[in-house]
Formats: sequence, structure tokens, C-alpha cells
Amino acid sequence: MANNNSPVIGVEKRWRAQYNNRFKALKGRVNRFFSSANEVESPEFVELFQSWFDDNINQLLLMGGVATAITIWQNEFIEQAFLRGIVTSNAALTNAGILLPQVNPAPLKLLQQKSFSDLKGIVGETEAQVYRALVTGIENGESKTTLAKAVNNRIDKIGRTRSHVLVNTRTTESYNTAEITQAESAAKASGAEIKMEWFTEGDSRVRTTHALRNRKFYSATAAQRLIGEPGCRCHLKLKVEKGTAKEQEERAAIRKRELKISRQAREERRFFESIGPRPINPTT
Repeated sequence: MANNNSPVIGVEKRWRAQYNNRFKALKGRVNRFFSSANEVESPEFVELFQSWFDDNINQLLLMGGVATAITIWQNEFIEQAFLRGIVTSNAALTNAGILLPQVNPAPLKLLQQKSFSDLKGIVGETEAQVYRALVTGIENGESKTTLAKAVNNRIDKIGRTRSHVLVNTRTTESYNTAEITQAESAAKASGAEIKMEWFTEGDSRVRTTHALRNRKFYSATAAQRLIGEPGCRCHLKLKVEKGTAKEQEERAAIRKRELKISRQAREERRFFESIGPRPINPTT
């Protein structure tokens, strides 16, 4: 049985559910289209269906064809996974006494662009397979009901299945990329030696090459080259090496200072909450 202890499994499930809902809606529209069709034998019907299907799959998956790599609906989930990686890596850096670097947005935008290309590829391949199944069915003299089933089979087997691979791959990749991004920035700013520890799910589905990486340490650059394989469930953890005694002392001082600031902020927040909101125009 496959395991999935990914730190972003919740994001992955929500993203997958969104795809399931969109493909389910598309299949429902297909059933209604065939049910209302008068005849399905002519080349004209094929052209009509192709135009209709193109409009509907684009509407449900590509926002009517107006979406871009920055505005597409699925970016919500990519950003959630990326943010989770930022939070996790920042906690490790703070614990090690390293000042937190500013988040570099470029890797996130690249993930969005890559995922958008993935989605457009899924739409294109789904359309091609649906049209092929439709024409073959018509050539074989199939009924409207059978044709609708053949079309919806391709929507499931091509569209929905490939969308799940996209989700499984990019959710984990987004999380890992965020960890790597913070590791690179922190190492450059602090001079600390920061490594990425590789973790697999430890089941029979783990690739042999990935099993060999389990619990091994990689530089951020090396780790970046290893992540992103289709369906990979492995995740990374940022690890700060101890360094010299002086470096440990400096990081401890930073950690102590940040904890003090954090405590002060909590105390100030409690104070202002205790006195409640002040009137806009106080009177004496």
C-alpha cells in the first residue's frame, strides 16, 4: 500500500478534488449534449461537437482561454504548497539562529509557468483522444449513449488521470522548491553550511534511485536538480550544519534576540487587546 506523509498532503487533496469536480462537470455536459443531439452520424456533427467541446473544456480548465500562467486558478494550490515550504524552512533557520532571508519569488513563478504548460498539454491531449474516440465510434455505428460513454472514458483516462499526476508532482515540488530557495538565500547571506535531507515514503512505490537517496544530505543546488520527477512523493528538510564554535555562538545570539523580539511582540499584542479599541474622537 502506498504511503503519503507529505507535509503538503492536504493541499494536494484539495487541488486534486478541484480537478475531479471540473472533469465531472465536463462529463455531465457531454451527456446532456449527446442526449439533445438529433443525429450523430454526419461529419457536420463531428465538427459541431469539436467546437462545442473545445469551448467547454477551455471554460472549465483554462478559464475560457483567457488564463495566463499567473492568473490560472490552480496557482492557489501551488502558492499554498510553496508557502508551507517557506514556513517550515524558516522555522529551521530560526531554530539555528540564522536571520531569515527575503523570499525570492522567481522560483514560484517558474513553477506556475511549468504547471500552466502541463495543464495546456493535458487539455490538448484530452481533446485529441476524445475526437479520435468519437470518430471511431461513429464509424462503428455506435449509439448516442455509447458515444457519450466513449468520450467520457477518454476524459477520465486521459484528462483526469494526467491531472492527478500533475497535482502529485507539482504540489511536492512546490514545497521542496521553497525549502531549497530559503536554504540558498540563507546560506549566501549568512555563510552557514546548509544541506537538504532527502526523505522517501518508504514503501514499494519508491523508485530505486530515490530509495538510495533516503536520509542522505545534498547541497541546495544538487537537490534542485533531483526534484520534480513525475509522481515523486519525496520531500526535503533543511538542515543547518553546526559550524565552528564562534559561528554557533553568533547564531545562538541571533536566536536569543529574535525570541526576545517575538516575546515583546506577544506582550504588546496582549496589552492592546486588553485595553480594547480606542474611540476615534476621545472626549475629556
